Amino acid sequence: MPAEVKICGLTRAVDAEFADAAGATYLGVIFAGGPRERSPDDARATLSGRRARKVGV
Repeated sequence: MPAEVKICGLTRAVDAEFADAAGATYLGVIFAGGPRERSPDDARATLSGRRARKVGV
């Protein structure tokens, strides 16, 4: 069974692109308060066009 990998706390599209190209199964963004918190519009822009599944925390 292959491993599934989730990269969470993404704030930049370039990091999401790298994680997606590296084979991450899930890409996550933070909606609950904190330094990595993103708005839904920011999250959409960061994760747009990626093949990995998107996760909001």
